[in-house]
Amino acid sequence: MSQTRRSGFTLMELLAVMLLIITVMGMGVPAMFAAERKSYVNQAMTELLRIHRICADTQREVSSRGLSAIITLTITSSTPTVRVDANDATVNDILSRRLGCTPTNPLSAMSINSDEFISQVAATSGSLSWSYDRFSGFISGNATTTLAFKALPSGANFKVIRTVTIFPSGYSEVP
Repeated sequence: MSQTRRSGFTLMELLAVMLLIITVMGMGVPAMFAAERKSYVNQAMTELLRIHRICADTQREVSSRGLSAIITLTITSSTPTVRVDANDATVNDILSRRLGCTPTNPLSAMSINSDEFISQVAATSGSLSWSYDRFSGFISGNATTTLAFKALPSGANFKVIRTVTIFPSGYSEVP
């Protein structure tokens, strides 16, 4: 009698392939979520620094035009939102064009994703604010401000923490 051999995979071969696929997915999915959290934190920090640079540049331009308005940047923890206040319609128009938002007083320039918050804001009664020097455009005063951007995946365990220190004459990121 001749034996016929069936073509195809055995049950053991199929189980081995499925186990391999599940193992690869088990290693890749957590890394994908970590990268997503890190991207949210980086985006929030980059946006705040962009607004800070725009405010400093605008303050220098406003002073060169002879206007006396002083720009104030406020971070509130309720949303959290960054608000820019110049108390001058001309300055608010300049800022709104540069920031890409509608001219209101104060300008609501940025909302940070709810997964992130700035720890310094929470420690200072819900808001943190600084003004820019009228002539130099740097932050008024000599105090430095350290802001920590954190992503909360679950509970109190932070998976991503990025810190930026803003000095009166500029800023420096601390990894």
